[in-house]
Amino acid sequence: MNRYRRLTQISSLILSNCYILSGLKYCPFPIMNCHACPLAATACGIGALQNFLTIGAFPFLVLGIFILVGSTIGRLLCGWACPFGFFQELLYKIPTNKLTLPQWTGMFKYLVFIVLVVLLPIIIHEPWFCKLCPVGALEAGVPLWLKDDGIRQMIGPLFHAKFLILYSMLYLMMITERPFCRMVCPAGAMLSLFKKISLFRVSGVPDKCIPCSKCIKKCPAGVTPISNDCVMCMNCIGTCRNVRAGSKYSGQPNNVQDRIRINDR
Repeated sequence: MNRYRRLTQISSLILSNCYILSGLKYCPFPIMNCHACPLAATACGIGALQNFLTIGAFPFLVLGIFILVGSTIGRLLCGWACPFGFFQELLYKIPTNKLTLPQWTGMFKYLVFIVLVVLLPIIIHEPWFCKLCPVGALEAGVPLWLKDDGIRQMIGPLFHAKFLILYSMLYLMMITERPFCRMVCPAGAMLSLFKKISLFRVSGVPDKCIPCSKCIKKCPAGVTPISNDCVMCMNCIGTCRNVRAGSKYSGQPNNVQDRIRINDR
């Protein structure tokens, strides 16, 4: 499963940053890939959302895309198609002392979404998440800084603050699993709202779970499949009989034999 996921992540990275597809530049897509990147083929869904809010227009298109994706496949794109998620997994492979984040840190991304993505653009008409986003700093800030002397002359305190956030996040990516996805990502915050109702889901049986941590050890986000931070990579499928993936799984064992086996545990 992980091999196929890696191929999908690499393909998504190439397609979302393929200059020949730049005709899709104004199509918002619910993954973290900065539209200001010189090679970006699509628009960032979060950036597009802020743009509509700053001009006082209701974001029908952006919300429609997030609702469509979230209600059908949940956070599947986070685990299988997001270029920045793939980048975090690669950095985590660097041999360093590792850190496990507490589960409550996952609540920060909802605060980021409410304050930086929604409230500030509405109140002061500025896309403040984009101004501080480490994804934009890496994919757009670095290439444009290297390429354009005029941009280098315009560097100010906000630029330095944005890169300080990027440096801090890069360090966290090396010592803990997907910290941006778990603590910051507003796209993940929006899609996680559909965790319980999406047509396709990866989940488990909460009242039958035992603390074996088999699923957590396989998870690139370091969480259980019942967590809203689950990126639906499906690496945990097969590690435990309580973990399921599919369109009809209701959160309970599928048949009587499964219930008997689980109760026998």
